[in-house]
This record gives sequence, structure tokens and C-alpha cells, in this order.
Amino acid sequence: MIALCVGHSRPNDSGASSVTGVTEWDYNSELAEMVADKLKEKTKVYSTYKGNGYVSAMRWLARKLDEDRVDTAIEFHFNAATPKATGHEWLYWHSSDQGRLLSRALRDSFEDHFPQLASRGIKPRNKGSRGAMFLRTTSMPACIIEPFFGTNKEDWDLAVNHKLGIAEAISSGLKLYKDISGRW
Repeated sequence: MIALCVGHSRPNDSGASSVTGVTEWDYNSELAEMVADKLKEKTKVYSTYKGNGYVSAMRWLARKLDEDRVDTAIEFHFNAATPKATGHEWLYWHSSDQGRLLSRALRDSFEDHFPQLASRGIKPRNKGSRGAMFLRTTSMPACIIEPFFGTNKEDWDLAVNHKLGIAEAISSGLKLYKDISGRW
């Protein structure tokens, strides 16, 4: 089963805001459902995490994914920085070969679907890095997806106007990963 986890799904945390004020949680809750609709295999969207803060929520999520027998997990986010920052990036746990393969499959699919958007590549995460706890505590291959910068007007326009295309790129990347990892 594939877990489609919506980042910032814990109480009092909706993540960064786009140039128009839409939060990561609001945008990605809908996007995760769109990806689930495109995948043929069993998926589950996780959009409510239990816990009082980041650490307890990530521990709860890791246990829940194990209980649900998830074999692949992604967490949906979007980047936020200066208005000029642009592009997509894919984060994985530094020692996870399968997480790296998953990140590459997602990146490759996204580059095929959106060649006009700068690729910031796949990036390993270590203990203490942004997003590291999700990647470190999950027992299955995992990736944090950052397909655009919500704080960049051009990126945001692409994200809003091509949301179905983003869902297709992510689902295609997940399918590619399943095909490749099945031969590994």
C-alpha cells in the first residue's frame, strides 16, 4: 500500500502559505486525493496526524504506517522562501537506497511533465535536517515532495493552473518507482 501523507497535518500547523495565502495543508490535502484517484493500487491518504507537536506526530505516523502495512510513503509539502526561489526538490533519508530510488523516480517523472520548472534535484537528509524525522522514523522507503515554491508567483501559478498535471506527475513517479524497485 502507498501512503500519501499530507504534511502539516497536526493540530495548529497548516504549514507555509503561498503568495495568495493558500496553506500547504489546504493545497496538498486536495492534491493527495487527486493522486490517490490516479493510482490503480491500494493507497491511503493520511491528512490528520495525532500528537501535540512535530516529534509526537511523526512517531504516531510512523507507527500508523507500520500498522497499516504501508510499503511506500510520500509526504506532500511545498517550499517557501524568497519570492525569487523556484523549482522542485525531493528529499530522502541519507542511508535509504530505496528512498533515494523513490526520490529519483518522482523527480524524473516531474521533470518529464514540467521541464520548464527548475530541478533542484534529490537531496539526502540526516538527523536534524528539515523533514528528517518523517524520513528517519518510517520503516518503508519514503520521500518528502516539494514540487514548487508557493512563495514564487510563477511556481504558484503553475501549481494552481496545472494541479491535475502535478497529480499525474506524482502518480507516474510512484508507478515508475514500483516498476523499478520490483526488479531490484
